[in-house]
Amino acid sequence: VATQPATTQPATTQPSATQQAATQNTQLTWKIAVSEFALDNYAITIADEKMSPRVEMALTPISVHASGIKPMTEEPVVFRLAVGLPGASEFTFQGTTILQPLKVVADAQLKNLPLSLAQPYVAQQAKVVLGDGTLDASLKVGVEQHEKLQVSVSGSSAINDLDIHETISKRKLVSWHALILEGIDYSLTGNALTITNI
Repeated sequence: VATQPATTQPATTQPSATQQAATQNTQLTWKIAVSEFALDNYAITIADEKMSPRVEMALTPISVHASGIKPMTEEPVVFRLAVGLPGASEFTFQGTTILQPLKVVADAQLKNLPLSLAQPYVAQQAKVVLGDGTLDASLKVGVEQHEKLQVSVSGSSAINDLDIHETISKRKLVSWHALILEGIDYSLTGNALTITNI
């Protein structure tokens, strides 16, 4: 009597929980998120070595705060930069940004920047002294990356208590209490600047 060899089917087993978890982990992509980031009370000294004597300016205190940082996403990051400048003046830049594609919507504020900081450079061009004067600015800044980088700036600025006189004779050349520029509108795309009112 001829007999056929017995055939066996491989046993099927369900993957264990550990194997399932390992498979799922290989399918997940890494995500990095930073809820809060802060740097406070930093200081930077910048120097122009080409000037004689050398021109130095201390930037202090410097603080940087950001929240909702999620790289490789289109979720906005909220940020604030504050920089202390000479003469008790301050610059702040705060708003939101998206890293990819780049987009920034922010407010820039400059308060009481002494124009005398520019005196070493003015003295190289003319025998005049920036005896007094401060610069203020309140601006909205927009940056957006498309095929070309688009930058827009709008707002107002003011030069207060300006006093310019000759170096030797001390004769006053220009002075005013306030020069206010309103309706500033600048566009990098059109390379255009308009000012509504002076």
